[in-house]
Amino acid sequence: SDIRGGSGAGNTGGAVGIGVGFTNADNNVSGLTVVGNTINNITASTAGYGSGGRGAYGVLINVGASGSHAGQAISPVVSNNEISVLTGLWAHGVGLEGETPGAMVLNNKIDGLTGTGGSNGVKIEDNDGAATVEIHENSFTNLGFGIQNVMAAVVNATCNWYGTAVPAAVAAQISGPVSYSPFLTNG
Repeated sequence: SDIRGGSGAGNTGGAVGIGVGFTNADNNVSGLTVVGNTINNITASTAGYGSGGRGAYGVLINVGASGSHAGQAISPVVSNNEISVLTGLWAHGVGLEGETPGAMVLNNKIDGLTGTGGSNGVKIEDNDGAATVEIHENSFTNLGFGIQNVMAAVVNATCNWYGTAVPAAVAAQISGPVSYSPFLTNG
């Protein structure tokens, strides 16, 4: 709680509640579980990117995110966490932003994310394991997108709550190739 990565004049950077890995990792991480945490009030700089603005993350897994590095987070589990009040240039409740084959994001409550450049409950990026990621039984409320996948592979994200049972409103909470139906009809 209350992690500040940058704000105000001259104070720049990102902020992460729980972070695993580096973009330039060449080794694998296995047996990773992030379970039962309360993560809140994470603040990063909202300045423009060139001026040091960066992201606020509840959980960030970015092992080997750089294409020239071979590291992976193999079958990580992110479950039963409460992630709220993240603010930054972007805000991601769970960032699967490196290769995470077999990742499971289950039964998390993600609420109140504010990113001047966007906010997502779960973001999948730089992740060649996206086709094997599963996202289920989560609650995504008060944010830009529940799930944003910028990879070409379809992510399995059925049975999540988006703060509404209206099909068009649920569809508006999805960005990129995501299988999100059926979805939960109450929180």
